[in-house]
Amino acid sequence: SQYPFNHECHPINQQTLFEKYCEITFGIEKSDYDCIGYSKFDMKTAEKKKRTPNEKSILVMNIAKRNARERKRVEQVNNAFAELRKCIPIENRRKRVSKVRTLRVAIDYIKSLSQLLENDD
Repeated sequence: SQYPFNHECHPINQQTLFEKYCEITFGIEKSDYDCIGYSKFDMKTAEKKKRTPNEKSILVMNIAKRNARERKRVEQVNNAFAELRKCIPIENRRKRVSKVRTLRVAIDYIKSLSQLLENDD
């Protein structure tokens, strides 16, 4: 198996799960971790206290899960902005509009639509 666990889910050597994961998945050294979304702070947190290899693995897995949740959240926000951009009048659709600009245009557009509705009454 390519995963560093035996059948009892304990590390089979002193190498942390994270180190093994980075080696297998990305073929990178420990010094390059921050290039794949793990900051040096995360690694210092994982290595700060004296921990058993299993505790380190659990902590690193928690960090990985947290980072995955954050990536998913950011993706959802970006998708929502993409949908919002489709609903508002934008002059040049070929040029990417920033999130702040998208919100400002959406606010102005909603105000304009509200005024139109008020004027129709």
